[in-house]
Amino acid sequence: MRYKILVLLMLFVFCISYAYETEFPELKNSTTAVGYSFCATVLPSVPLMLCAGFDDGDESLAVGSFILTVSGIVIGPSAGHFYAGNTRRGFISAGFRTISGGAFLLSSCGILSVVNDVSFGNVELYIGIAIVSGIATVGSIVFDIWTCPNSVEKYNRSVRDYRGFYLSPEIDIKDESYGLSLSYRF
Repeated sequence: MRYKILVLLMLFVFCISYAYETEFPELKNSTTAVGYSFCATVLPSVPLMLCAGFDDGDESLAVGSFILTVSGIVIGPSAGHFYAGNTRRGFISAGFRTISGGAFLLSSCGILSVVNDVSFGNVELYIGIAIVSGIATVGSIVFDIWTCPNSVEKYNRSVRDYRGFYLSPEIDIKDESYGLSLSYRF
């Protein structure tokens, strides 16, 4: 009889563990989200600034630093939204920065071609596109970092409002004991 009860109890715990969360979700910190976004945006540009002062003829270092900087500008500001679990917002804003940053780079190439007498068109048009797309890119970076706390608050509200079963392992190394804790959040 004891074995049947034990088997039924284990079966119940097994089913609960797959149907519900395994632990209480932890609340996220808005300062951490802003720190992730800021550092992921600023730190990738450091190698480009460092190699700008050296002209040793190694173009692969400059190209690698440029790629790292561009990826920091595109993905970096979204890091706080990814931390807060708001991946949709992170991908949408990264896509916007990809388009506006690409327009800035292409118009800058157009400006350089006109300056170097290779002339692909009107320089005023390229300057206008560069200014508008540059402002849009920088504005998106600032706005994304500024709104990270909103994504964290949205996540924390969803965690506080969640009700359900939680199953968490209990392991005590000193007493050499182990077990499972089943709890319900009201």
